[in-house]
Amino acid sequence: MRIVPKKQKGQGCGPRRINGAMLDVAGAADFIGVTPNGIRARVARHRIPYRRDHGRIVFLKAELEVFMQALPVGCSVEDALACVHHIGE
Repeated sequence: MRIVPKKQKGQGCGPRRINGAMLDVAGAADFIGVTPNGIRARVARHRIPYRRDHGRIVFLKAELEVFMQALPVGCSVEDALACVHHIGE
């Protein structure tokens, strides 16, 4: 079982989520329509644009929008990523 450290005095007590121009893994998953584990798998394979902020994986919403618009019409994210992988071989 994972032990979550207590927050320091003065820190917020809400969920640790980024939502807006920058998204965390959960926010990006909601935006694209996949699971958080699916996002992490794409990050590990460098299949989705992401950045790291002090070790934390973050996404710029504008980059994800460009990524989504570049996908072929009527094609799922998984299909498009499989095509990209196949072309790169």
